[in-house]
Amino acid sequence: MHLPEFNKEELSFLSNADLMVKKRIIQDKIFSLLDLTKDEIGEIVDKSWSDLFYTAKISRGENYLSLPYLILDYPATFKKYNIMACRTMFLWGEFFSATIHLQGKFLEANREILSEILKEIDLTNVYISRGKTPWQYHYKPDNYLPVNTESLDRLSSQDFIKVSKRIDLVEYQSVPVIAKNFYSPFLTKLKITS
Repeated sequence: MHLPEFNKEELSFLSNADLMVKKRIIQDKIFSLLDLTKDEIGEIVDKSWSDLFYTAKISRGENYLSLPYLILDYPATFKKYNIMACRTMFLWGEFFSATIHLQGKFLEANREILSEILKEIDLTNVYISRGKTPWQYHYKPDNYLPVNTESLDRLSSQDFIKVSKRIDLVEYQSVPVIAKNFYSPFLTKLKITS
């Protein structure tokens, strides 16, 4: 077995416990921000959906593209191939995002409605999925395309659709309101059945 070696920068990082304390403080603040986002979104969630959607869940992880992240799923249901989720994400050093994910019966019931919604909303920093898996969230061209007339053609052929709004980190204070405003037309117009 080969012993790992740390370069000077890595050793300095390894020796600095204060960095990890600051990381934890920041993650706790992001958790609170996502909890506020849940409250904002809750104002527009149809109460009749409560049997279908589980209560809000905030998850933490350490390794999406080698970076820590936090995710709020609300409202959301993940049942085999039938998925409807509003996923608000923080990816360390990169972005916040608000993503609507439809798959299975939820997508089939709403393809035309999705197209109508996307023609009505502000499309600034809004992207549509083009990746091979629904579990990628980065904004590189292999995963998302800006929403435009050409990318809207994807609505008729994809097995899953994700529409995502990228939010710059400096806009952190606005995340709850941006997410609520982004999700609102979807949550008020999509057909959601059990």
